[in-house]
Amino acid sequence: GAPRVVTRLTGGGAGGRGRGGRDEGREAAAQAVGAALRFHVHQRVTHAGAVPEAVADELRPSRASSSGASSAYAWALPAYAPGTPGGGARWIVLHAERGRVGAAETRRILADLGDINRAPGFLTMVAGTAILGNQYVRLGETKGVAPVLFFAAVALWLLILYGLLSRMTFGREGRPFEKRVAGSWLLLTVSTQSLAVLAVLAVDQLPLPTATSLLLALVMFLLGGFLYLMVILMIFRYFMIGPVTPESFSPDFWITMGACAITTLAGSLIVQNVHLDPVLTRLAPFLEGFTLFFWTTGSFWVPLLLVGGVWRHLLRRFPLAYEPRYWSLVFPLGMYAASTLELAKATALPLTGLAHGFFYAGLTAWTLTFLGVLLAVARVLRGPR
Repeated sequence: GAPRVVTRLTGGGAGGRGRGGRDEGREAAAQAVGAALRFHVHQRVTHAGAVPEAVADELRPSRASSSGASSAYAWALPAYAPGTPGGGARWIVLHAERGRVGAAETRRILADLGDINRAPGFLTMVAGTAILGNQYVRLGETKGVAPVLFFAAVALWLLILYGLLSRMTFGREGRPFEKRVAGSWLLLTVSTQSLAVLAVLAVDQLPLPTATSLLLALVMFLLGGFLYLMVILMIFRYFMIGPVTPESFSPDFWITMGACAITTLAGSLIVQNVHLDPVLTRLAPFLEGFTLFFWTTGSFWVPLLLVGGVWRHLLRRFPLAYEPRYWSLVFPLGMYAASTLELAKATALPLTGLAHGFFYAGLTAWTLTFLGVLLAVARVLRGPR
């Protein structure tokens, strides 16, 4: 049944490594399809002299949500991954392609960096890098990779987060309040908590004392909670005073729940490891309550976000068409499933069934969004008629 499947798959990567030839076949097929797509896109770029709009928009660093959304399911399903090396290769190819497109689209990237609503999207580079490190840890292979990814994610976090906050604080640009609020700003929390998660999981691999790694995880966990509370107050105020329009109520606002979910994940993992450090042992009741607080907050947002989707697309007739921001809807669903499962392990609360339900709901959303990507790429490859 479904419970046995999900529990087995979240337990580690041993099951995935036992399928041998089938995994290698899927990996080879995936690489062949990826190579073919990259070749055709490259041909169109070369002959057209410019990057196609849809492809450029998907590969720009501020539109990196797809890697984060997929990583949420990679957390829950390590045995479905064709293998760690293949996953790492795809991450390298993705960032190499973004680098090539970014060089050709420098002005657009600079424009994204200057847009206070788009710029937070660059923080998905931090989350994607950190969650890839989680995959290496959970699969139990190539132990030297996770620490490298951790420190790379920390460097990106420092550069991007403080760059964004500096521009927001000291920039001369003045904009109405409703133009300055977006769900993407909660990526401040998502990126911070992704570092907390990796610091806990890689505690035996980081070149730091165990107490230092756990302290770093605790600090990031608390800081991520602080950042969430600061941003969510502005978002809630915007919801209450408006004006909220179908155009402004974008899928990015699902991060209101997703940021709570990854905070819950980080807290649950810390609670599961409090026995490793006497400081964490003394803080255990607080950590458990703080984690449950964020899980409750994330659960609170789900019905309101669903009502918002019905209002936007059914009542206000806003077109339901693929755009990269729909990955911001997929990530929270997958992360809510993973975090709820870990919370159930940390607290013995009867939440496993709820985690399974959200897993399948999120997997459906991932599939539909990925089909949207394929249709968008197909339109680009066909070109104008």
